[in-house]
Amino acid sequence: MPDLARLDRDEGFNIMKAALVERGFHLYGEIWSDQPPLFTYLLVGWRRVFGPSDAAARSLVVIITCIGLASVGRIATWIGRTPAAGLMAVLLLVAARSYPKLSMAVMIGLPAISVALLSVWLMIASRRWRFRWIVMFVCGAMFACSMQIKLFTFILAPMALLTLLPTNRDDPRLTPRRKSRIICDVALVFVGFAVITLYIAPFEYQSWQHQLILTHLKSGLATDDTQMASLRSILMRFLEDGPLMLAFFSTMILAGKDNFRRLLPMVLWMATSILVLSQANPLWGHHRVMFSIPAAVMTAVATAAIFNLQNRADNPLGALRNKSQQIARVMLTIALGYGAASLVYALTTLGRTREDLLDAEVLAELAKRKSQTLWVISDDPHIIHKAGLLVPPETAVLSLKRLQRDFTEERLGQIIEAYKPQMLLLARHSYTQAFLDGVTVGYRLVLKKNKERVRLFERVTPSE
Repeated sequence: MPDLARLDRDEGFNIMKAALVERGFHLYGEIWSDQPPLFTYLLVGWRRVFGPSDAAARSLVVIITCIGLASVGRIATWIGRTPAAGLMAVLLLVAARSYPKLSMAVMIGLPAISVALLSVWLMIASRRWRFRWIVMFVCGAMFACSMQIKLFTFILAPMALLTLLPTNRDDPRLTPRRKSRIICDVALVFVGFAVITLYIAPFEYQSWQHQLILTHLKSGLATDDTQMASLRSILMRFLEDGPLMLAFFSTMILAGKDNFRRLLPMVLWMATSILVLSQANPLWGHHRVMFSIPAAVMTAVATAAIFNLQNRADNPLGALRNKSQQIARVMLTIALGYGAASLVYALTTLGRTREDLLDAEVLAELAKRKSQTLWVISDDPHIIHKAGLLVPPETAVLSLKRLQRDFTEERLGQIIEAYKPQMLLLARHSYTQAFLDGVTVGYRLVLKKNKERVRLFERVTPSE
């Protein structure tokens, strides 16, 4: 089971950016951010109503991801033409290792996917609604919101557009002018997408392109994976949800080509994910659900189709189909049992891992000096937030990739000189001794642990 404490540390970037915005700093202008702005603004408003605790922030993510989970169920119901497929898809996804874990952390990947899935479900549901043209505009607007939470949901765009075709075909009120209807729907989706994008996207800041786009492109750094390494990472994503993927492959083989045609949107989703993420560098935790979600839907739909096959006397394949049902049941039992065990483990160990125990000592040291400073320069903003302190807005995201690409030792020295923080905490990455010697001039080491990876420095006063 992946370390949940590591997820907690990663979510600190989003929480810290929201805390800085609350204090009047501006994203992309003063606060360096390599992600779109919408989730940060949502989190700011949520914190103002429900408080700044981690639990409150996580509740926002849980609500959004539950909406996404409901959308998955409705999409599977529509594709499988039975509520059983929708229920099965939800159960499979909850039992998967990836989905519940990402639902418990303030990370933006799963909320972005959830909003995109809600957009797709509205496209499907609107086929019988009177004011379909309004809904198409809203669908485009919601997809824009999804991409303004996390840009990588553009991967879902081909799947969303393909979904429009069968919704038009299945509409009993559709006139012979089907092509005109489809063109109008697509145009309305694009208009809604463009309006919201122009309203939310941070085009007014000159540095937005450098922070949002360029940081996600390969540039020959040590952190950039080769395509073969990315493909290996994709394979590992499949293996992490092994029981679900086993059920997916077995049921798809047994379901037959007619069901495969109905599942083309999900097939396109998975194929696009593999194609795009094979160029990514590196793959992150939220990329897991780009495979587990379509796999859960396809498994549920295919299984429902297998169970509905009639074992007629005149059907020579009846016995084989009956065996197929048994195989599908076994695969689902394995997937649900394994996933349920993983979920129980996640819930029982949340907040009680070894890494969190190590953080307690760092928090104690920070608390001793809290009255002397507001700012702490750190690559671990989550623990700084827990201590009730802030990182300088220029260092809101101090990832290894940023350190290697455009955050030089000289630049960090300038920020240290400007804010004169009482403490420096380097806890997430390994640094060369030359780098440490350069940025810690005027500081002394007060805490070193976790095989010297966690280092806390305190400013030396002139009297010392």
